[in-house]
Amino acid sequence: MNLKIDQGSLTKGQTALLNSSAKQVLLAGGYGAGKTLALCLKILQLKAINKGVPGLLVAPTRPLLFSVTVRCLMGMLQRSVGREHLPKLRSPMTECYLDFGDGVPLFLRSATRPDSIDGLDVGWACGDEIRYWSHESYNVTLGRVRVKCPMSQKAFVSTPSMNWMAEEFHSGKPERMLLVTGTKDNEHNLAPGFIDNLRESYSPRMQRAVIDGEFCILEGAVFEHFDSS
Repeated sequence: MNLKIDQGSLTKGQTALLNSSAKQVLLAGGYGAGKTLALCLKILQLKAINKGVPGLLVAPTRPLLFSVTVRCLMGMLQRSVGREHLPKLRSPMTECYLDFGDGVPLFLRSATRPDSIDGLDVGWACGDEIRYWSHESYNVTLGRVRVKCPMSQKAFVSTPSMNWMAEEFHSGKPERMLLVTGTKDNEHNLAPGFIDNLRESYSPRMQRAVIDGEFCILEGAVFEHFDSS
């Protein structure tokens, strides 16, 4: 596949994720910030750089894997290369992977089944909406990325949540890169008034998480505008 992407059409967050070479990177973003599209672009980037090396894509559940993440990936590819050149879904009920025509699998897995992730050997991995993952699924995913390759990266996207995600990416751990993108960055691709409508319904703290893409405590804070930083 020879894909040409107009970099001017990408948001700052999408570009930042593509430019990142950190061993582990999280793009934290608000609703509608273009996170899944960024992840799909990252998949294609890692696939191209690591020729001949299997990869792994994990989503929170099997329905979300196919209805959101894989659907976004296929839609983007179809617009670029046409339906006849789309990767083929192999063994959907057993191994379940995408074949781009080179026989090198992009394994597709659900975070609800960490045992289905265990046993794989891949060189890179991508994960969608990890706020819904269990910590076990995240840890198992990290343990499968062990095949030597030019860019062995673990890239994730998600709306932020103050669970294990914050400890992993918002506590200063080494070799963990946190990128933040807000819904505002992708407003030109959203329905008119989308952001304003969310602000009408959400508390200021909730807005910071699901619109601005920031880690913040949603419940139990003494002051509504308390800023932990």
